Amino acid sequence: FFQAEDGIRDKLVTGVQTCALPISASEISIPELRAACRWKIIETLAKTNRVGDALRLADAMPPADRPVEVPDDAGSKNEMPAIEVEAFAVPAYSRLMFEQARSGDLKGAQLTFHRIRPDQADTVVEVVATELNRQKVFDAAEAVAGWHTDASYLNKSRSDRAVVQLRNGDADAALKTMEGVDIDFLKAAFLIELAQVQMSHHDLPSALATLEKCLRITQSIDAGIRPWYLLEVAAQQFAAHDVAGARATLQESLKVTDSLESVQQQKWRYQTAIYLSVIGDKIGRAHV
Repeated sequence: FFQAEDGIRDKLVTGVQTCALPISASEISIPELRAACRWKIIETLAKTNRVGDALRLADAMPPADRPVEVPDDAGSKNEMPAIEVEAFAVPAYSRLMFEQARSGDLKGAQLTFHRIRPDQADTVVEVVATELNRQKVFDAAEAVAGWHTDASYLNKSRSDRAVVQLRNGDADAALKTMEGVDIDFLKAAFLIELAQVQMSHHDLPSALATLEKCLRITQSIDAGIRPWYLLEVAAQQFAAHDVAGARATLQESLKVTDSLESVQQQKWRYQTAIYLSVIGDKIGRAHV
């Protein structure tokens, strides 16, 4: 490259470069690399059930490698920004909390939770609670979800739990779990999932009844997201051979989307029209 920059052509210089590429030091500083390695070791220790070792290493971290809140304009180029430390620390804390909660050490999990920077705490809670639900450690997931600053997050965690129970064949437990959920769009999403399970068991009457219940709930969902639920219901109705019901649901979706202007809502409008045209509806073909 230096030869090319000087205009020298040599048999060992390939291509037709006319200037050298800029050569500079890496943007990653030694402190950043040190912190990244230490937090990755902590995460790995937690994954291998060496929670005690992981916590001791976290306690021994130098102050510069710990996540702290700082002003956006604080620090020089050579100082490690807090956001960089957090990028390494959050996965480690998440894994620590998960392993502690899964093993029944909720007190320890809560102590780990208090180590996390406040503006990242909710993100960690969501990651940990979701994974605990997937692993069917439901009581721990309920406890961790309760640490979220938004009390309504418990509804999301419970609906996740219900879906896991449903997919594992325990519909009664799933329905009981959903009794503690009071957010309509979560109820609608669950009912769509329930209808799919009922259809997989060839119970079409129950599936159609579930979809009708879902449609009633969608009446109270915000118009901005309501078309998604209507499209999902219509697809399930069509799969259950209820063409008339699917057409009515799609026409309702078209009415809703006709009053909306965002790009996503225009996509919903177009998709609704496509669905209608597929089932032979003249209105749908006209919109397409």
